[in-house]
Amino acid sequence: MSQSTEARNEAIVLEAFDTLFNKRDYGAAERFWSPNYVQHSAHIEPGRDGLFNLIKTMPPQFKHEHEQVVADGELVVVHSRFSGFGQAKNWVVADFVRVVDGLLVEHWDVVEDEASEAESKSGRPMFGDRFPAQGLLTSTDTHQTAPTQFVEAAGIRFAYRRFGRKRGVPLLFFMHFTGTMDHWDPAVTDGFAQDREVILFNNAGVSSSSGEVPASIEEMARHAAAFVDALGIKTLDALGFSMGGLIAQQFSTDRPDLVRRLILVGTGPRSGDGMASLTPEAQQIFGAKYSPADELWLRVFFTPSTQSQAAGRKYLERQRARTEDRDPLPNDKVAPAQIAALQKWGAPANDPYAYLKTITQPVLSWSAAATT
Repeated sequence: MSQSTEARNEAIVLEAFDTLFNKRDYGAAERFWSPNYVQHSAHIEPGRDGLFNLIKTMPPQFKHEHEQVVADGELVVVHSRFSGFGQAKNWVVADFVRVVDGLLVEHWDVVEDEASEAESKSGRPMFGDRFPAQGLLTSTDTHQTAPTQFVEAAGIRFAYRRFGRKRGVPLLFFMHFTGTMDHWDPAVTDGFAQDREVILFNNAGVSSSSGEVPASIEEMARHAAAFVDALGIKTLDALGFSMGGLIAQQFSTDRPDLVRRLILVGTGPRSGDGMASLTPEAQQIFGAKYSPADELWLRVFFTPSTQSQAAGRKYLERQRARTEDRDPLPNDKVAPAQIAALQKWGAPANDPYAYLKTITQPVLSWSAAATT
């Protein structure tokens, strides 16, 4: 193959990348990618549509840069950096693209987090002539201001938010019954975010995430794993609250490679006492009408005492402080599906606690009886 053909293939790949990743011109990008595009990356769904759909979920600040490009026959290798996609670190990537008759037909990649100067054993940058700015390690966003982002995995468009110090191991929050990202208490999430990155998300079928809510805790955990894999996260700590604690347990047993530490709050084990359904009191609380609707949580999380209700009102003030880009309330299908999942989880079983032995990570389990 002539040098001019290889140079032409390099130019085609670079123009294709710029058109899709930076200009977001999907119509123009179609002329570069084969309709039968073969994807080998572990981070991207199959085919041309898988790649295009992934880029459609990226925030406006998403950016692609290239430094080195080499062609050998049909194969073009691009040394790239991807930034602004909501993760703690940029990605430095070696993209291997096969070009046939002017079309990108096949792709492989090797992906690494971009190291800071302190992390680099060689003492040299992975991309360009300087290390990433330290400012990349800290987000200025908070619970109230972090933008809602989206990522696609397992046929679901997951809504999520990331904020806090972008270094070390992130903390993933698993939500309670019928809750959304807006139902977390900012006093808790912003507190954690002072020292580490926090990730909130809506699982399949809940609020701003697409799909249907599955009727089993196991399937909810599989969806959560697909979401985490789509973000490219290799290690995290997990915090599960109430029903979220059930999902976090299953998630930790299914994917011990991902979970470093586990925090369980106000939750219980499979087939535990009272786990098969909502208690009569809980059924009455969740079945009542409230105006405003969020005053439901004054009965769920707080006792009737004056002191507890005053604390609950302050919680609602914090929860309402996010005035833009709020999650829609869950639709009518969410609660029945989640109740069905709770019933399956809590149903009597032989040796139901055996699975707990498979949770080998350090676990902090916290519950408290109401006293005021």
